[in-house]
Amino acid sequence: MKTLGAASAVGLAGCAGNGNGNGNGSDAPETADEDLGERVPTFSLEYWSDYGGFTTMQENMLPTIRQNMEELGLDVEVVPVEFSTNTSNVFDDQRSMDATFWWHTNNADRLDPNSILRRNVIDWAGGNGRGNVGNYANCEYSELVFEQATAETQEEREEIIEAAQMEMIEDAHGAQVTPNPIIGAYNDDIVDLQGVGASGIARINPSVFIKSTTSVDPMVAAIDPVMLESRNFQTFTNGQALFAWNHIIHSPLIQFDEDFELQPIIAESWEVEDAFTINVTLRDDATFHNGDQITAEDVKFTWEQLTRGGNAGVYPRVVTPPFEGGEEPPFDDGIEIHDDLNLTFNFEEPYLPFVATEMARWGIMHRESFEAEGALENPDGFEWESEVGSGPYEVTTLATGETMEMVPHDGHPVYPPEQGLIFQPFREEETAASALLSDEVHILPESSIGAAFRADEEEGPYEMYLAEGFVGHYLAFTHPEAPSKFQPFRRAVSACLDRQEMAAVAFRGEVEPTVVDSVLHPAHPNAVDPDEAPLATDDPSGDLDQAREYLMDAGWGWDGDGELHYPPDADLEPL
Repeated sequence: MKTLGAASAVGLAGCAGNGNGNGNGSDAPETADEDLGERVPTFSLEYWSDYGGFTTMQENMLPTIRQNMEELGLDVEVVPVEFSTNTSNVFDDQRSMDATFWWHTNNADRLDPNSILRRNVIDWAGGNGRGNVGNYANCEYSELVFEQATAETQEEREEIIEAAQMEMIEDAHGAQVTPNPIIGAYNDDIVDLQGVGASGIARINPSVFIKSTTSVDPMVAAIDPVMLESRNFQTFTNGQALFAWNHIIHSPLIQFDEDFELQPIIAESWEVEDAFTINVTLRDDATFHNGDQITAEDVKFTWEQLTRGGNAGVYPRVVTPPFEGGEEPPFDDGIEIHDDLNLTFNFEEPYLPFVATEMARWGIMHRESFEAEGALENPDGFEWESEVGSGPYEVTTLATGETMEMVPHDGHPVYPPEQGLIFQPFREEETAASALLSDEVHILPESSIGAAFRADEEEGPYEMYLAEGFVGHYLAFTHPEAPSKFQPFRRAVSACLDRQEMAAVAFRGEVEPTVVDSVLHPAHPNAVDPDEAPLATDDPSGDLDQAREYLMDAGWGWDGDGELHYPPDADLEPL
């Protein structure tokens, strides 16, 4: 572990509720006073308070987490925080909390594990605006993640990916709780639901908005307000919002369909010549919303602009590929243009993840309009009056935080929708569900199980749809600060959690709890075998005795009131 100064901080295992402050660990084994270090102070746990159905899911789980941690001898303070505030605190290393109750979205590009593993590496830790959730700084893990990205064969890659996960699990990176299922509801009288498949009713599945038809025009979908905070969407930290902008208002070269199969979109074809070279041919009928043809110059500009913002720390989700010629644009060698429709991506080292995690992720940008707006010099400070997109829907009205109205883009080469689309924001999920039941909105994506069941059980044409998730909800530890910097503490918290109860309360038993502390959950194609993983506990209902044993073996102890104390020689200085 490297000493980082201000460079590592953020989430951890947590709990929530109205704590009584007594620790509740009264049956913990009492330790002699001379063998006790400092008492572990109140544990601060933040969660996102303004995220619709996801907030509801986590608020249903938090009381169990808090109770479990109190039984371990901790006082727990639960702090509801707006999404933008928490992520800013996390990515800028503000250390305002001991943990964040985090979740990941099931973006199809994460079926290739590079992007989600990459965000936990050491060079993204610290106050640099990047997306390292726990400001996790494990050198062994980081080296493995870098190594898998440059493997020359897929078989070699998969072996290294498994090793990276094993290191993450052994180090108790975070306490995984449940998968994040994709839940939604819709009005069956108005919506002919299509394009759902394994991706569910969510903004990470553009097909549901593109292929579904409605008996009224436009289709209205309820969303959280985060997506409407800005037109400069590449600055977003939120995966759902970023994905929708990149796949609905813009379109990438290729795209996962609703069944997680790659399909050509702006690209007509692509060829992986080898691990260093990818050839792409664009469709000759693909146009931007202003009628300009999408050319190889626009594709090259897209990755150059992403890199400008990523290197400046203002595009937090960008990973710069190892293009030939270096990591600073222009990429004249790394992205070789042959003519308007043909180009080649060249890499200095093998980079097999590029197809699924880059080509299928980023919407193609209109070079001339970005240049005219000053985005090259100031990637986070400019603001569109009217963006020129490349996707199946064109924005006609965007009132910040209030509404987004879109019309079909007739020049889209693959997906011209049949009706308009409105994203209507709701800060409270209960209000959004009521809007569905009163026919004000037609689709309720990304809902909690309670809201979806409410719609499904309501008399009338309302149906629920649930798809299994391959990433999940977890307690993201603040790795550089005590108590979360200590691996035995992280492992003990993971062991004590009653995941079975949380799955029952938050998802009505529709999902299985997760006992493997890897960010890749069992439904992910690269998930590790639970029988091979070093589990904190194999009991989904939690094992308090095992949790205490982890702490006692490392010299932690409890006073007569059951309060947890550090080991006497514990170094409590931040990393």
